[in-house]
Amino acid sequence: MHEDPREAIEELLRRASAAHLVEERWRIGHEAARLADYYGVEPELRYRANRKAFRGAAFSGRTSEALVAFGRLVAAYDTDPELTSPTIFLSDYGMAIGELICLKIPRAEVEKSLTDFKLRLERAGFSPRAFHRLRWALCRDMGLAQEAERAYQAAKQYPRDALADCLACETDNAVEIALEAQDMVQAERLAAPLFEGDLSCGSKPAVTYSRFLRPYFFEGRFEDAERCFRLGLPGVRGSRAQIGWAADFLEYLAFVGDPQRGGDLAREILELLPEVESRHCSFECYRVLALWLECRESLSLHSLPRGAPPGAGSDPGLLRQWARNQAVELGELLDERNKTPRYAERILEGEGLLRRARELRP
Repeated sequence: MHEDPREAIEELLRRASAAHLVEERWRIGHEAARLADYYGVEPELRYRANRKAFRGAAFSGRTSEALVAFGRLVAAYDTDPELTSPTIFLSDYGMAIGELICLKIPRAEVEKSLTDFKLRLERAGFSPRAFHRLRWALCRDMGLAQEAERAYQAAKQYPRDALADCLACETDNAVEIALEAQDMVQAERLAAPLFEGDLSCGSKPAVTYSRFLRPYFFEGRFEDAERCFRLGLPGVRGSRAQIGWAADFLEYLAFVGDPQRGGDLAREILELLPEVESRHCSFECYRVLALWLECRESLSLHSLPRGAPPGAGSDPGLLRQWARNQAVELGELLDERNKTPRYAERILEGEGLLRRARELRP
């Protein structure tokens, strides 16, 4: 350990920035913030350490920890706005609001944070583009389709600015919109820069590949679906922050209906689930596990989340019913908060697609 704690903290921050693995960046950033708070170092260094902890927690799926760390950033920034630039602070603020939807936060509190974010944008001289983009994402996740569409169109009225998401993420969002409109030609055209390697980020194009699994399969383009599965799955495995996307790939295997495939992925999802704070991601995982278990005649799972019934690890029917019940309970909580039937409808939609898939399988 360095004699001067500031030197130790600076070294940790350098190591966190250089780390390639999300979990490693979180661990090192968390330790830097702990030391900065413990030793009461100068506000600027403490801010940088807590920001590293915030971003590490957010990107590793530690939602509650991320929001606690961001609370410290807000308090520090409102005391001394010279600690960082408005661009950096507002970028982090948008990320923090995105985390709110993952927890059982009342919708009124989410709206309150959005309003504050918009006011801060105006005071800093930014257009409302980032506000509308964030509102689109939140309304989409809450199942508020018309509000989401209005927000998406409002954001398009303004050019990209310093607060814009990375180009790969915004391109992936455009692909999502095109697929929702069932415009496959447009979706494939938009996805081309991602699939050809011209655009990428930490989660893209893996997430973009997942978006094509359903439409390719149900259009009978089985080879294209398999290609997306093969190329996209490695990019979402092994991280609880990506577990919701991993569930999309398991859902595809449920549609394919091959009982020999998916065991390792299902096991990985079940092992990560106890660490997942996002109710949305947990819902998706349980919903998809129930679909995948429909095609299993035997099972051998030794690690199940707390609450799973005894013997469920070797009984596909028992585990399937428990997983579906978990999805229903989570869906009811989220639908009550959002005042929409989106999650209940998603369960029924997936089960309907599974029945269709049985008729389409090659």
